[in-house]
Amino acid sequence: MSSIVNKSKWIVTVKRRPDLTRAFPHYKGAEAKAYKQQLLSEDKLVAEIARGPLKLFVRISTCGRPSQYLRVHSYEEAEALDTTTRADELRGVPVNTTAARRTTTAQLIERYIREECVDHKGEDVEVCSLKGMLEDSRGELIRARQAFKDATDRGENPKPVKARRQARTELEWLHLPFEEVRSAHLTAFKNARLKQVKPATVKREMDLLSAVIHKAIDSWDYVIAKNPMKGAKRPIVNNGRDRRLQGDEQERLFRSARREDLIRSRDLAIEALLIEPREQAKKARNKSEGQRFLKRARHRALKQLRRGYSISPLYESLIAFLLESAPRRSEALALRWRDVNFEDETAFFPDTKNSRSRTVPVQRFTMDLLKSLPRSEERVFALTEGEFTGAWKRLAERAGLRERDRANKEKCLKDFHVHDLRHEGLSRISEVGHATNPYFNVFDLQAISGHLDIASLARYINPKPKALTKRLNASFAEAGISPDGGYRANNARIRSTRSSGGPTGVVIAFPDVLHRHVRSSRAPSALSNHPVQGSAPATKV
Repeated sequence: MSSIVNKSKWIVTVKRRPDLTRAFPHYKGAEAKAYKQQLLSEDKLVAEIARGPLKLFVRISTCGRPSQYLRVHSYEEAEALDTTTRADELRGVPVNTTAARRTTTAQLIERYIREECVDHKGEDVEVCSLKGMLEDSRGELIRARQAFKDATDRGENPKPVKARRQARTELEWLHLPFEEVRSAHLTAFKNARLKQVKPATVKREMDLLSAVIHKAIDSWDYVIAKNPMKGAKRPIVNNGRDRRLQGDEQERLFRSARREDLIRSRDLAIEALLIEPREQAKKARNKSEGQRFLKRARHRALKQLRRGYSISPLYESLIAFLLESAPRRSEALALRWRDVNFEDETAFFPDTKNSRSRTVPVQRFTMDLLKSLPRSEERVFALTEGEFTGAWKRLAERAGLRERDRANKEKCLKDFHVHDLRHEGLSRISEVGHATNPYFNVFDLQAISGHLDIASLARYINPKPKALTKRLNASFAEAGISPDGGYRANNARIRSTRSSGGPTGVVIAFPDVLHRHVRSSRAPSALSNHPVQGSAPATKV
């Protein structure tokens, strides 16, 4: 059975005497009448009793289940809810929305951060985005920026606001009861957010909110009348990229990568020579004397480097690996030496974006480069995400693949991104397969098997990585394609015994900027045509 309970407060008022106004809870009507009688008998004041803002609850009692109170805003809504509840009981589908009415969406987001995000690969990004939504729903960022502006106008020196993002709007509904959230709230947020960021960003944020809502409904048993995500359409995203390397862009990219390797190796060599002088400079009498000592030590180190130093082709091998084997950037940077099989010419990725491990073929061009890298660390490419991002900006600008002036957005759209190497690599493999591969390609197999999508077909295809390596090498050799624009093939940059997985030798460079006249008793090797700007002929020992 169900009943309607009016929990509106009793309010006693006296005309022109607001100081005598008092409010009583809905269950203290007798006290409100007593207060009215007191005013009349003692002060001869005529008071009035009225109910406050309408606060109705429907009390639903079911045999064998705890009673629940559902708040409504009118008697008509209470009667409709009573009818719906009786119909659900007759059908044997009782609905209890008490938990959804006592919990806000903001509380659900906080629980999602605590319990679910910790198991996700993109935990940092998800937590940052969800916490930003909670802060913006409370207006914290807007108030902080306004306080900074007011303090600056007063001539103070306030602490700057670190957040660089735009404050989200139309998120006040996060503090409503979960049962009261509607599709209109999400649509208003989407429309306001589209004025600030691109549709892809809005879609990702709506996907996060959808994950929270579905987790609350499906796993946490929060019952609501209708899922608000069903009526909220996500924005259409059309951000696919078809940027390919054209003309001599690939050759310029590898030339720039070699230049970056030269600079990096030179800086590392200088730092290695300055380790002991830095310790001695700490014992100087004052800071100025220590700086002068380090300056003289650096000058001596530069003189010593004129006799040559070791160059590690780190960036050249990394870009070649991204271009030829088409892994994701995170997968390449996490690659370990123990996961590289030099005999089979393959690389194993145990932890990928979709949590599925895989083994990819590595062409012999890149494998020869990997053999020349030092094994001082566990990872093959000993770089952080930030280090590689900064290096990519420099070498892309040097190669003319990235605009130095970022003001013109139309020009920036023509930039070549790191992830475009993955697109380029997969496109090349597909093109080579169509041109020279005697085996069936995936489209032929799809026509034979009758599968409607490639995902289903992939369950039946398990090629061996070693066989893929042989087919790749044969196909590229037959097509006459060299991954770095023909430099390694024509100039025989790397010589490999192809017997063991260790490095084949140490590369010694003589930068022209340090010493323009180098005498060497050794005969010049295949490295004498090193195309890096500002470098003299090199030898290999």
